[in-house]
Formats: sequence, structure tokens, C-alpha cells
Amino acid sequence: MERSIRFVIPVLIIFAMLLAACAPVAAPTEVPATEAPAATEAPTAVATQAEAPVFTEPTEPITLTYWAVVPTQSQFELIYKRWQELHPNIKIEFQHFQDTSEYSQKLRTALAAGEGPDLFMVFKNEVEQFGSFAENIEPYAKLNWGENWQDSFIPVAIPSSTMKDGTVIGVPIGVESQEYVLYNKALTDSLGITTMPTTYEELKAMAQTIKDKGNGLIPIALGAKDKWHITGFYIYLANQFAPGKVYEAEAGTAKWDDPALLDAMKAWKQMFDDKIFQDGAVGLATYPDARDQYYYSRKSVMFMTGSWHVGSYALPPSGEKIGTTIENDETGAFLFPQVGPYPATATAQVSWIFSINNSIKDQVAKDAAYEFFNFFVKGEGAQLNADTLQASPVLKGIQITTLDKLPFQSDRDSVNMLIEALGNAQGNMRFSYTELEDAVGTAMQEVATGVKTPEQAMQDIQAASDQIAR
Repeated sequence: MERSIRFVIPVLIIFAMLLAACAPVAAPTEVPATEAPAATEAPTAVATQAEAPVFTEPTEPITLTYWAVVPTQSQFELIYKRWQELHPNIKIEFQHFQDTSEYSQKLRTALAAGEGPDLFMVFKNEVEQFGSFAENIEPYAKLNWGENWQDSFIPVAIPSSTMKDGTVIGVPIGVESQEYVLYNKALTDSLGITTMPTTYEELKAMAQTIKDKGNGLIPIALGAKDKWHITGFYIYLANQFAPGKVYEAEAGTAKWDDPALLDAMKAWKQMFDDKIFQDGAVGLATYPDARDQYYYSRKSVMFMTGSWHVGSYALPPSGEKIGTTIENDETGAFLFPQVGPYPATATAQVSWIFSINNSIKDQVAKDAAYEFFNFFVKGEGAQLNADTLQASPVLKGIQITTLDKLPFQSDRDSVNMLIEALGNAQGNMRFSYTELEDAVGTAMQEVATGVKTPEQAMQDIQAASDQIAR
């Protein structure tokens, strides 16, 4: 389990997100001239790196398949447009998934049957699960990018995509964080709400105003069916009651019935008692359910999500907001307010990794897959992807060029808020063990629906934690 990310992320994300110019490349060091060896001495062999092969465009059209949750369909189309200009004979059939659980399940089944996509994304906490199906990209990277290829990315990037046995299964595309709230400023203005909450009491008061004056508007739409989302929110909350304690419990060095961890679960329950979220939240996924049925339909004032939505959803022409009921509404975002005794601090980590299926038999197709991989993680595609504002880039030197395209100042202010929050981020936003994510997610759902008390929930989590092979 990686703990170093907790300390390196603040500096790294500031570096990646502050729109810094490309880092200068060191000039080659001049080697002083030396005397030629004596005639009786054999010349010393000089090791040279093998020259990278030049990619040859296929003479006949070929098609690769690509599955992912990120990028979105519209974001991919922007990236793919440029790819097709460069490589018209290499088509890519992209299948976008909105439900992350469905994605992981279908990908696992397809890969195991030998029918998986040529290109796919892997979540950081599923590297060991899917790593055996992915190409080890390190030989390619060394040959094409140089022996020190890892230095092109922020330090946490490649370790996050490396299996325990040292296999590098791909390259991460971005760093993401939780927990944020999107809000419809047009609606808050109409209700006389002029400032966003920074404490839970302020949030509760804001929610009451919405319920009193909003003619049926829901304060916050939440998709609590998604365990990945609500467990990330629990980690965010737990760090406000005892910073770092949740990671100790994850590692097995602290108990889940620790008073601070129990208080975080009680805080979660209180939000449902206070009706901060819509009824039936546990039955709805974050995407598309809560987002589309409530926030984009103008039935909720706010929507719980992560950094991947801040700014990106309002960015034309690919933003998800475009074409919805709230397309012309001014919107913004804020960090979910402080709930516990310690400050609200974003959690963050590398979220997903771009991988190549290692079962591709046709060499032309494999070469094409690696060419798209290069384009997406280190070439023009990396810039295009960064400009969607979907995530903080891991490739050093990327400059975001699209901030001025955001339609409202509140959107631009939200991105600046995100930069600051990411710069102060502490700790991983997701568990490293999928078994733990499942146990905590189930416990949270049972607490939210009243099936279990917070105390019973923590006992269930502890029982599941005891079964994890660490």
C-alpha cells in the first residue's frame, strides 16, 4: 500500500495544475577530449541505446477497440478527431461506460474470455486484478522515450501503474480528488443564497432555505448506489475526525470501531436524517442517475461529485452540461463543507491508467495500439485530454489552454478553487483493497437506509477487514 502519495501529492498537483510552462530540457554535457588509446590497447566499447523504430502507417484500414469510463464520449471525439487527421487508416471504436461497477465487471469478463478490447482503462486500485491482461509497457517506453522515461511524468504516476511484481501495465492519464459539490448559481441567486457553505451547519441552513423556498427543489443530488463514490466520501469525512486514522484501519493497524471512525459514520447518517440528499439516493448511481435526473434536469440545486466535473462539465463544446436543461445557467463548485473538528481537506490520487491488451496477436494492430498509446499519454492527445479539464495532467509541462473558454466567471473561480484544494490535498481518495471498498460501501448504504446502526456497520467493516490478505 502506498503511503508516499500523502506527502507528495500537494507539490505535484500544484506543479501540474498551475499551468506552468514546459520544463527546460538539460543540454547534453560536453565530454572532454581524451587521448587515443595506445596501439596495443583495444578500444573501449561504448554502449548505445537502440534506435527506436519509426512507426509505419498501415496500408489497409484497421480498427482498434477501446473501452473506458474516462474520457467521456464527447471528450474522446475531440481527441479522436486529431488522431484521425494523423492516422486515417487506424479507426478506433470507443465504448464509453458511465457506471464504473458495470465497466469493471464487463471488462473482467471480456478479458478473461479473450474477447476484451484492444485498449482499456484500469482504476488504480484494480491494477493487480487487470494487470495480467495488460502489456508491460516499460520496454516500449525505454526504447521510444529513453532510459529515464519516467522522469517525463510526475513522480507518483508510474509507481501507481506498477504491479507488485514490477510490471508496468500502462501510464496514468490524470490525478483526481474528492469531495466537491456542483451548484446552480442561477437557482441559488433566485433563492437569495449568495455565499456557499464552509461548515455543515451552514450547509444544513442552506438546504432548509432550498426546501422552504424552492418549490420542491432537492438541495443535493447524490448517487449513493456507487460504492466507489460514497467510500471516497467516507475517507474525506474520516480525515476530518482523525486525520490519517482511516488509512491505519485500512492497513490493519487500527480498528474500525475507533471513536473517530465511528463519528464519521454517524456524520454520514446525520446527513440523511437532515434530508440533505434526495429520497432514494441509495438506489441511484452517480452517473447518469443523480446527475441527469436531478442536477441536469434542474430538480436539484447541487450535485455531489469529484474534481473531474469541476470546470470540465461546463466547457464547450464537449462539456456534459451542453444540451441539458441547465446549459445556459451560471454554475460553480465548492469543496464539501467541514463536518468534523479538523479542516475539510481534499483527498487525491492517480485515478485511472491507460493500458494495452496483451492478447493482440496481429503485429500491425499491436503497433497501431502502441502508436495511439504514445499519442494519448505523451503526444498531442495528452494536451487535448488535459484541455478537457477532466483531470490534473501527470505529464510534466502540460499547459491548460482552455480556461478562457469557460462561459462564466463562477466556472473559472471554481477551477481556481480546485487548484488550491488539490494543492492542499492529503491522503488517497480510494481504498487500495476492493474488498474493503465493498464492505465500507455496503455498510454506508445500510446506515443510510436504517438497516444498520453506525455501531453495527463498523463491526461489519472490521469483520471484512480481518479477512483481507495484506
